[in-house]
Amino acid sequence: MNNTENKTNKDNNSPKMPKKPKMNVYWIYGAIAVLFIGMQFFGSMGGNVKETTWKDFKNNMLQPKDVAKIVVVNKEKVEVYIKPDKIGTGKYQEFSNEGFNSGPQYFFTIGSVDYFEQQMDEAQKDFSMEDRISPQYETREDHIGNLISWLLPIVIIVGIWIFIMRRMTGGGGGGGQIFNIGKSKAKLFDKDGTKVKVNFSNVAGLEEAKIEVKEIVDFLKKPDKYTDLGGKIPK
Repeated sequence: MNNTENKTNKDNNSPKMPKKPKMNVYWIYGAIAVLFIGMQFFGSMGGNVKETTWKDFKNNMLQPKDVAKIVVVNKEKVEVYIKPDKIGTGKYQEFSNEGFNSGPQYFFTIGSVDYFEQQMDEAQKDFSMEDRISPQYETREDHIGNLISWLLPIVIIVGIWIFIMRRMTGGGGGGGQIFNIGKSKAKLFDKDGTKVKVNFSNVAGLEEAKIEVKEIVDFLKKPDKYTDLGGKIPK
């Protein structure tokens, strides 16, 4: 019992080195992925814009003459701008005047520009020339998508390279220990946790043997000092 208690007390009293937080490389990958997804999400929101359909646009916006203008983007997306005096009233109550900006309030997609123009002409055949809405056309680049497509391959290549290097240096399991053969990771620490520097004064043993070892070490550090005097490397 005494031996067990002494061993337990010794373990409890032994200095414990503070554990350093480990930075897992997969957290970095996750942060980059979240960043890209967030950029794409917030970039695609484009403010308070609601998706609608051609039928709803024609019957509930175009026919009542509530539309200020429409913009066809990249020949596939139609942005609908409601007249400022209609914003915040009736069915446009959700678009308050305080939150109104120069951006569109609605959008819908089309399959063909020619067919869309025919539909617009048919829907406005009874309109006067002043009330007719002519589509505007714009070509826009998806900068966020281009940035992701440019950076994503680089991130993947860097991630693969880091993974391989971790495996080679022993950070990825037993297969990487091949490069660490003969390397001891043991370190000597004092009671207060400071690293202990060991020299010949800390080594116990025969003084003659210590002197010989010192000479060998000194020769290995300064071989020219001995070779100039005709000395040879000790066997």
